[in-house]
Order: sequence, then structure tokens, then C-alpha cells
Amino acid sequence: MQTITYSYHWRFLQKVGILLTIISLLGTIFFTSVYLIASHTTKPSLFIESNSNFYDSNATLIGKTQLLQNRKTLKIADVPPIVVNTVLVSEDRQFFHHHGFDVKRLVSAILINISKGSYAQGASTITQQLAKNLYLSQEKTLSRKLKEAFITMKLESSYDKEKLLEAYLNTIYFGHGVYGLETAANTYLGKESKQLSTAEATFLLSIPANPSTYDPYAHRTSVKKRQARILSALEQNGVIDQKTVNEAIKEPIDLKPINHSTNSLFTSYFQQNVLKEISTNLGHSINNNGSSIYTTFNASIQKKVESTFERFIKPIPNLQASVIVLDSQSGEIISMIGGREQGQLLFNRAISAKRQLGSTIKPILYYSALVNGFTPSTKLKSEPTEFKFEDGTKYSPKNSGNLYANDSITLAKAIAVSDNIYAVKTQQAIGTDEFMKTQNLFHLPKPTKVVPSLALGTQEATLLDITRAYAMIANGGKDVTPHFVKEVRSKSGNLIYQPIQNRKQVLKKEETMILKQLMNGMFNTTFSSYLPVTGTVILPELSKDYYGKTGTTKTDNWMVGFDSKYVVGVWVGYDHSKKLTEDEKNLAKEMWASVMDYLPDEKIKSAIPKNLVKVSVDEKTGLLYKDGCSGKVKLYYLKNTQPKNSCMKKVSLKKVKKPWYSQYLP
Repeated sequence: MQTITYSYHWRFLQKVGILLTIISLLGTIFFTSVYLIASHTTKPSLFIESNSNFYDSNATLIGKTQLLQNRKTLKIADVPPIVVNTVLVSEDRQFFHHHGFDVKRLVSAILINISKGSYAQGASTITQQLAKNLYLSQEKTLSRKLKEAFITMKLESSYDKEKLLEAYLNTIYFGHGVYGLETAANTYLGKESKQLSTAEATFLLSIPANPSTYDPYAHRTSVKKRQARILSALEQNGVIDQKTVNEAIKEPIDLKPINHSTNSLFTSYFQQNVLKEISTNLGHSINNNGSSIYTTFNASIQKKVESTFERFIKPIPNLQASVIVLDSQSGEIISMIGGREQGQLLFNRAISAKRQLGSTIKPILYYSALVNGFTPSTKLKSEPTEFKFEDGTKYSPKNSGNLYANDSITLAKAIAVSDNIYAVKTQQAIGTDEFMKTQNLFHLPKPTKVVPSLALGTQEATLLDITRAYAMIANGGKDVTPHFVKEVRSKSGNLIYQPIQNRKQVLKKEETMILKQLMNGMFNTTFSSYLPVTGTVILPELSKDYYGKTGTTKTDNWMVGFDSKYVVGVWVGYDHSKKLTEDEKNLAKEMWASVMDYLPDEKIKSAIPKNLVKVSVDEKTGLLYKDGCSGKVKLYYLKNTQPKNSCMKKVSLKKVKKPWYSQYLP
């Protein structure tokens, strides 16, 4: 008798085959059972008519999702073939051939995601997306996925493919509060969907993949790139020819401005960012599903911000400004304005405009100096200086008005009068790499060029970037995540979204407290000498102590400052970098003072670290103050780093009058 011996390898493959067969049978039984259950349950509705509501920080109703656009539905019979083909090519090519799930695409996506080690590719079908848009949140959890699968089966067993596609086209989100293809065509292009050209249809249908990334107003180039990929896919599938592709890419898309139908306080810039935050974090809009959106918006403060804008900016043609009011403790943005185009969803200069920071970067530089051995009394010479570097380059920064102490000055005085020579010397002393590491702690964008002038703010950032950085100083060094939404709840009251707050201690408490006190220097005229403290012109408008820093370049004017709770950031300038006049260079400070001093006085008590001491020092020498010195200021020091010696008293030499006859004496 012949004996057949199986190798270990063959036995392993045999076991794997049996296991896969069992899994396949169980999967078939499971999905068949679910389909049978789904087909015999209540037929789901394809439309949910209730609007989502917006509430302010006091839970007062301030608007509905239909403030921007009402949903206009269309029939599948009226949809142009190019629209159907575009949706199928870009979203679900096997839509008419599967029963709600594209297994082949799903397996492919899983393999890609495993190989990349992240969620790099999705595989949702049109029916799955419809189920999610109509009934579910955008969270990526197993329970939500199981619910989505069940609803997908119910939809597939209840409606034919044409009806599902029609519902999908009427519910997809296009950003800016716009739902459905017909509304998008009306809103963005001023047309009906049946009038759309190939170029217009592919352009519009590029947006729903990610309404934030493919915002046609803010990121038109990104939309055009996705449109080109869709056109290429249509050509590869034989829907259009290469000539049509080329013509569609070249065809201009004339976008219409989006006008509001209500007051501009909540709408415009603020509401735009509420919707953006939700869609960015959930992966999609919450749709008109009766959700309650609780925002951080404060109507009273917003009214003050807008009246300040009207007073200082509107009278000057084409001048722009942006303002952010941020709660440094919670990260809530309670008021914001992004430019003079009230009533339209346009470019938001508070969030998206990157401009040179000027001297607003100096507190970040001086924090880096403090953690690297500087104290408020550290002295460097303020005089015209030419810096020479190993590569042969030279750099000659200048002070405002070409005014210098021509003597050594303290760190405390340097920040108060915004001395540029001191700042550049500080960067050279601590090292540019150290300065860059500190900027990263404050979440500032990486500079495009690493140069000595970084100490003077030649790098670019947004108003939100620098306001967030100052919030970390205001709250004692804790991380803060700016946000516009407190929470979103479903129609049934379930929590859909709540921003995650990282309150981690990022900065050193002691150095942050020292820096904060130094930032009061711009309002302390004791430091004024060869240059006035930078807050001099607005001192009469202020009723209490504040901390802050100004920044001025030829084209940008900044003022960012805070009390114990609120941070107010203001930027003033022209979109095309037109030079500011001398009067315009004070507007950011004037606006800041108007808004800052209006805010409620909500003092946040913070414990002084035990290893800090507060001592009175002479503003000129940085030594301990005693009667007869230049000027008295109180500053924080790490224990054992405070000055030990007192300043020298001013000696008044009186001229002794000699008798008249002394001139005749030997």
C-alpha cells in the first residue's frame, strides 16, 4: 500500500482554506439574514426636513442652517448625463452593479491602508454615504459603521438605484451651508443643474469630497486639480474624449458671491468657521438634520468689534483689518472679523492671511532667552550695529527713528521700547536653532528662510497663529486649541461633536510668568527714554493693567495683548502689501484698546511659583532700586538670579560760588 505524506506547508494551506471557507459561509449567512431583516423593517425616509440650529455662548438661538441657502431638490430625470457619470466615476463606479457594498474596492482599500499604516483610502459606496448623511454622525467607530451597514441594506432593499442616486445628489454637502447639486449650481454659478457644462459639473462635483479642502473661494487651485483628475477618469472610461477634457480644463468658472439674508453679526466670517470646524473634524457637514450647534459666539463683543472696525477702518478706502477675541483659558474664539466684506463668505484675513509678524515675535524670542539663562536685568548694548557672519553676509538692523541708547540696556527695557538691536543680539546669543525650537512650542509656522532678521519678525504667520501663541503666555504656559464650537448635539440630544482640549503644560511656568510681567512694560512709561514705550499713545484709553506687544513693518500693523482671561489680536494692512502711512501704523493699537477695554473684567487668579521672587529694580541699570535711581519697576526673577547690588544714586554736583575777589588772589 502506498502512503501519501503531506508536508507541513500543504497542511497549513489546507487549514487556511478551511478557515476562509467557514468565514465566507458565516459572512454569507450573516449578510443574508441582515438583508432579510432590513427588507422587512420600516421603509426609511430619504429626506429629513428639520434644520440645524445655531446657539451663541449663552445658549440663545441665533440662526438656522437655512440662513445661507434653502435646499432645492431635483428629479433624477432632470440630471444631465455628465453629472451622473461624474458622480459614478469619482465616488462609486460599481453603483449600479452592487447591493450597497463594493467588496472588491473594500478589500483593496483595506490592503492600501494596512500598507500605509493609516486611514489613507476609503471605500464607501454612494448608498453608504447617503446612509451616513441622512442618519448618522461622521465618527469613525465600529458601532457607527455597523449602523451604517444596516441602514445601507435597508435603503438598498427599499429603493431602486435611480431613487438612491437622486437622494444622494439632493443631500451631498458643498460647503458654505449649501446642500444638494441644484442649490450648489444656483449658489455658486447662478444656474440650474440641467444647464451645467462639462467643466462646471466636474468643478462643482469636486467639492463634496472635502468641502474644506476644496472650498472654491479659498482653495480654487485645489478644486481645479481635483477637477482635472475627474476629467481624466471620465476620458479613460470612454465618457468624454481628450478634446472635451482640454476644453473643460481651460473653461473659466465664474463663481458668484454668496450673500446673506440676515444680519452679519453671526453670519459671514464667524459662521463660516463654525461650519468649517464641524466639517473638518467630522469629515463632513452635519447636514440639515435638526442638530443643535452650540457656538462660542458672543453677540455683545462681536457688536463692539464691528463698531470698532466701522470707526477706524471703513473710512479708509481698501484698508483691511482682522480681529480675534480669544479666551486664553478655554481656547474659545468669542468674536472675530476677517475683513471689510461683511455679508459675504470671502477670504478671512484673521484665519488665512499670512503676513510678516514684525515685533510681535519678540515675546517668543525673549521666552527662549529666559529659558537659556537671560534675566530681566540682562544687558546688551543698543547702538548702530553691523552683524557679520561666517558666509560673508552682513546685516545692519535699525531702531525706530534711528534712535539708540548708545549704552547697555536691560531685557525689560528692550521689550518695553521694542529695541531691534537688542533683539537681533539676543537671537545670536541663544542661537537660531534654539529660537526655532521655541517657535515650535508656540505652534508658529516654520519660517521659509532662517535668517538673523527672524528676531524682528520677517517670517509670516496668521493673526490666529500669533493670538494663540500669546494665549499660552496669558494662561501660564498651557497649550490651547482655538475653536468656534462648544458642542453639537443630534435632534435626539446625543453628543455628536465636542472639541478635544489639550491643556498640557507646554511652557515653563516660571519663565512664562517672568515674560508676562515683562510684556506689561509697553504700558509703563518709566521705561521711556531714547524711545517711548510702544503703548504710549493708547494709555489714556486704558482703565487697567494689560500685557502685550506691537508689531509694525512697512505693510503690516499688529497689536496683540491680554489680561488674565482674554487675548485680543488685531492686524491692519492692505491685501496687496501697500505701504502704510504713519497714521495707519497706529490703528491696530487704537482698535485693540477700544475692544480690550470693553471686555468684562474677569480676573483669573494664578498661583505664583514658589521659586519666583518679585523685586524692585532700577529700569536703567537693572540693579536693585533705591531712592535716587533712574526709575523704579517691579519685576519677577528666578530665585538667586535677581540682582544683588543696588544702583548708584544720582549725585547732584552743585557749583560752589567763589567770592568776587578770589580772581585777584594767587
